[in-house]
Amino acid sequence: RLFFEISDEDLAAVEMMYVQATHDVVDARYPCSEQDSITLAALQVQEAMGDHPGGDCDYISGELRKYLAEKYLEDRDDSELEEQVLKLYEKLTGYTPQE
Repeated sequence: RLFFEISDEDLAAVEMMYVQATHDVVDARYPCSEQDSITLAALQVQEAMGDHPGGDCDYISGELRKYLAEKYLEDRDDSELEEQVLKLYEKLTGYTPQE
């Protein structure tokens, strides 16, 4: 990996940096607190799925390993973490993928 500045207008480069950064957090290469990881997971769901549909939402049911580092999933109830991610995701209604 190289470190260099990218222009905000270069959408392909911004997307590539986003994908690399989220992968590094989920893969535990980049240290991140549990709460920051939950926030990032909610942002990833918003980016991928758009606004929360309202009511019950099962977008991430059984899919937490795509969004959170394994260290936060050990000895934890997945439903508790899913609830935290979905609660934040619901608050992100109105955000565009670029935001």
